[in-house]
Amino acid sequence: MENYLSQQRAHVFSNVGVLIYVFDIESRDVDRDLFTYSNIVSALFQFSRDAKIFVLIHKMDLIQPQQREAMFDARVNIIRRKTFEAFALIRKQNRELGGQDTSGVSEADVEPQAFATSIWDQSLYKAWASIIHDLVPNLSVIETQLAALGAAIEAEEILLFERTSFLVVSKWTSETAARENPFGDRFERLSNVLKAWKHTCSKYTGTPRNSEQFTDFEYKAGANFSVFVTKFTTNTYIQVVLPPGEARFNAAKLNVAIARSWFKFLDGPSAPVATGSAVTGSSGDYAA
Repeated sequence: MENYLSQQRAHVFSNVGVLIYVFDIESRDVDRDLFTYSNIVSALFQFSRDAKIFVLIHKMDLIQPQQREAMFDARVNIIRRKTFEAFALIRKQNRELGGQDTSGVSEADVEPQAFATSIWDQSLYKAWASIIHDLVPNLSVIETQLAALGAAIEAEEILLFERTSFLVVSKWTSETAARENPFGDRFERLSNVLKAWKHTCSKYTGTPRNSEQFTDFEYKAGANFSVFVTKFTTNTYIQVVLPPGEARFNAAKLNVAIARSWFKFLDGPSAPVATGSAVTGSSGDYAA
């Protein structure tokens, strides 16, 4: 670590987009952990001032339930203070030595986003999904188009998964489903279930875990709901939850296939400007 922070400092910390730092809540040397973290974020601010910082406070399951929130908040407050101190120091040095201009960067811009995590629940899925969500290019365009698609096919919920990890990249939920569904952690649970199923497919087919294990999955729960998961773009799968009904289900699958030609452009660093043939939610853009 010392070598990275000294001899290779500029090489390692230049052009960084994101820093993900994991703290062990049960660490026996918290001061050293914080010292190392301060040095790393200082290097980050020096060479990559626009990088986002994510902090995972891990092994929270080892803390008594009634103490977890207080311990998490206390640790995050310390980390936040160390981050601001490092930023203030680099800003002062840049001002004196003529380094990167940080005049337009505030403490709010460098504040780390923190998550309490454990391997024994869905918290890691939630943390990584949030991180992936923030890193997706064209996210606002994706969310807008996903909402248009959901409304057009009368879906209750649409989830967009990253192909390999099955982390939720983006999602859309109808007002009715959002109001009536009591399971707030369903997205993390679904990620876990689908990834486990993907690994099971790999085990019984003898194919690599990172390869595509399936292209389409359907489930119809009688008069309750219908759902399908299908390959969408190069890097994503899409899950669509619908009210019951064979005609609605078949029309939704057809419209998702039509929408695929537009969404495939969103895998890239920039999206094309929407034209008359793009998915806009108007009835003319979808099959009846």
